[in-house]
Amino acid sequence: MTTKAIATAIKLANLQQLKKERIAKIEAQLETQQTQLLQKRKEELFNIFKTCNALTIDDRLLIGFLKFVKNVDNKNHPILHEFKSLGDKTKMPSKPKSTNVQTD
Repeated sequence: MTTKAIATAIKLANLQQLKKERIAKIEAQLETQQTQLLQKRKEELFNIFKTCNALTIDDRLLIGFLKFVKNVDNKNHPILHEFKSLGDKTKMPSKPKSTNVQTD
């Protein structure tokens, strides 16, 4: 009877280990897929900016981005950190100082 209980316990432990391995494999696949989709989305955004000369952007894209940003689940999303770092790096151009000095 004890050997049967030990065999059952070993089977359960093996099943739990298999579950953990399958979950880890699926998580790795999803992470890879997310990385690929993020890269594709960056390319799409770049193409939109390039096509529209960065002057006009589809309102739906902006609304979608705002919904993404406002979603609590996306608070620590890598793309938001990347946008923030880009914003920190970019500086608005300053107004050039006039070199025309009037002399009387």
